[in-house]
Amino acid sequence: MKFRFQKKIGALLACLAVMPTGLTGVLCASAEDDTTTFTDNTLTYTKVYGGVEISDCEKSVSTLTIPQEIDGFPILGIADEAFLNCGGLTSLTINAKLKSIGNYAFSGCSALKEIAFPDSLETIGDCAFYYCTQLEKISLGKNLTDIGDYAFGYCIALSDVTMADEITALSQGMFYFDISMTELNLPKKLESIGAQCFMGCDLLEEVTIPASLRELQPTAFLSCSSIQKFNVEDGNTTFSEGENGSLLSEEGKTLVLYPAGNGETVCQIPEGIVSIEPYAFAGSPTLTSVTLPQSFKGNLLPEGLFSDCTALVGVGCDESALSAIMPRVFAGCKSLKTLDIPENCSGIGDYAFYGCEAITEFDVPETVEYLGAYAFFGCDNLNELTVPKGIQVIGDYAVGFSEPVDGESEENVLLRKNFVLHGDSASVAKKYADSTGVDFKRTNFNFPLLFAIVGGVAGILAVLLLISLLRKAKKNADAKKTIEQEEVVDENYESILESSDDETEGDPFDRSYGFTVEDEDDAENDTEE
Repeated sequence: MKFRFQKKIGALLACLAVMPTGLTGVLCASAEDDTTTFTDNTLTYTKVYGGVEISDCEKSVSTLTIPQEIDGFPILGIADEAFLNCGGLTSLTINAKLKSIGNYAFSGCSALKEIAFPDSLETIGDCAFYYCTQLEKISLGKNLTDIGDYAFGYCIALSDVTMADEITALSQGMFYFDISMTELNLPKKLESIGAQCFMGCDLLEEVTIPASLRELQPTAFLSCSSIQKFNVEDGNTTFSEGENGSLLSEEGKTLVLYPAGNGETVCQIPEGIVSIEPYAFAGSPTLTSVTLPQSFKGNLLPEGLFSDCTALVGVGCDESALSAIMPRVFAGCKSLKTLDIPENCSGIGDYAFYGCEAITEFDVPETVEYLGAYAFFGCDNLNELTVPKGIQVIGDYAVGFSEPVDGESEENVLLRKNFVLHGDSASVAKKYADSTGVDFKRTNFNFPLLFAIVGGVAGILAVLLLISLLRKAKKNADAKKTIEQEEVVDENYESILESSDDETEGDPFDRSYGFTVEDEDDAENDTEE
């Protein structure tokens, strides 16, 4: 009996050893008592392996100090959404040796101004402090190895950021639209910066790339319109400094980023540049023209290259660069009026000319096969567009729509009443117009209508011809009947003549009508008398 019991205990321990940590914690807590959660009237705690985590709070809490332990349990973490939308929370002090802060843990805590993270912290979840609009200061410790996407996004008052040099990665959208950030000291051991990490931080003026950085996503500094220069620390084997404060690849053949705030109006990209990263010029408020070098010949303008370059009016490049219009390449270029698209252009991508309100006319080549979603959305002065018959795809709201002004529409899009789409009556353009309500005019001759008209006229002519033939047949029949009647009369007359030879001599009329010529003369004499 004792042996059998020991075997059961051994099996239980083996199962616990391979179970996930959180589940093991619940089982251990259940072994001590049946309650896995408890509260101190302000915070709710959930038992996990090795301690507890804060899972909920009273929404009315304003100031809070998190102790190292509660009821003998060390406080190890803050669960997902634990303080979500606690709008009255202004002060938070953490004494506990926290290891993790969950997704959306403090999101929407709009009154929280300052928080100091313990050095024990290893993980901050997605959107953990998103939209903490009064948060001004943070300090991130050396053991922080995992920072979630948009962790401090829309912290619009955040201006003082300290990051330990041991931090190696900054996540996607980590400081998204933190518009009060004026200085940036990147960690010395930083290796990667995610997409949109500093997007919209438009008070940043200078960025120094550490020697350790190897990966920089194209949109990391999108809409940072005040950056004047990119500096590169000695020893970096991935990036180098270029003309006008630009950031190049280490060998100098790729233009990575152009500083949107350097104040230049004209840019001549130097010879030797063979490729350009997406969004490289995005957000420049002053550039009016950009000329590409011959060394770039044969390559396409990459996605989003000139997006939100509001002063741009022209681009000088080989026509091969426009043999396909990539997505968002000219989106938001409000001053762009015209662009010569080569005859071999294969397609126009999503949002390609989104918001290009100065464009008044546009020639779509016959070779274009697709028109991406929102491609000409918001082109408010483009009142007509002709698309080729061979086009295969027209994306959502590609043309004929704009953003509504206040009070115009409850929808996010507004159908333009003064816009006309021209195309073949049997094309995708006609189907697009029918499904969206965009005004449409055919460019091809209406053969079905012509055939209908010709068929109708032919039918009428056939009826008239039939009537004419019937009338002619009736006329011929009447004429034939008259001839036959005359022939009968002639035959009667001839028979009378023939019969007069066999009877008495004299005028046959004398015998036919019962009087002679002499009798007629006598009658006339009698009348005179």
